[in-house]
Amino acid sequence: MTNSYKFLMVLVLGAIASCSDISFQGQANDVPTAGQITIGFEPGDSFMVSQWLYIFHSQYPKASIKPLFKDKEDLVSLLLQDSLQGIFIHDTFTDAEQNWLSEKKNATVNEIAVGFTSPVFITSKNSDLQKISFQDTSSWNNVSNLLLRSRLCSEEQAVTRYLKEIFKDSLKVKNHPYLKLQRRALPTDKQIVEYVSQHPNTLGMISLNSIADKRDSLSMALQRMVRILPVENKQGVFYLPFQSQLSAKQYPMIQPITSYETQGYSGLIKGFVIYVNSQSGQALLQKSGLLPANYQGRKIQIDVN
Repeated sequence: MTNSYKFLMVLVLGAIASCSDISFQGQANDVPTAGQITIGFEPGDSFMVSQWLYIFHSQYPKASIKPLFKDKEDLVSLLLQDSLQGIFIHDTFTDAEQNWLSEKKNATVNEIAVGFTSPVFITSKNSDLQKISFQDTSSWNNVSNLLLRSRLCSEEQAVTRYLKEIFKDSLKVKNHPYLKLQRRALPTDKQIVEYVSQHPNTLGMISLNSIADKRDSLSMALQRMVRILPVENKQGVFYLPFQSQLSAKQYPMIQPITSYETQGYSGLIKGFVIYVNSQSGQALLQKSGLLPANYQGRKIQIDVN
């Protein structure tokens, strides 16, 4: 074997070895599968997020993503302070909000639709309350406390504004004589479920993922502790927050799950967002009881003739 032939073989083997490197190394921080970042999420999605991160980290051991669970306003504030590299919220920014954020960050804001979720109303299994109607609030007569996550519990005006944002023109609860807000901070859905289960005259509102993941033992345990209430839509029909009823837009409260990031390069946040929207990431979202952004539902029409 000539020296030139040996040299050529070394080059070929070196090329093959370099092709087997799946770390996707790029320029500077341009590495979508390695590095360390912190991403913000809404608190009620913790069951789903933990599964996303477990699979992502197992596939890309050089990546380290730390989750931070906060409400939307706090997440946006931390994103502005560069304390977070990306956020996942139950909302979408308006064009004006995106322009404002772009100016503040001096960077392009990237918006990616991830899926859909919903707030869920719960009450004690010993409560007389069977359903939620915002057209007729007379059924709320036995309700003395409304529990919401986070600091919104501390101010009645803030809670009313928050509920109006969710229920839009269907909400007629502002002057409800029986509704008194529980004035204590309940930072997690688990704490709300535990409190509601022990107080029959309490109405709680939590995120769907907290009680919808049938493969998570804690999620199922929380679901069994309380009664999930059907909610009346604009057609006067009551629906529960099931995937099929979210997909058909029958349940009246549907919230988008949207990711936002402002990195100007293909860094780890982009790699994670791509994974979340992959077949594997969307399958985990559906398993968690939520509705994937790329949900492929089927409508079958039967000819009775």
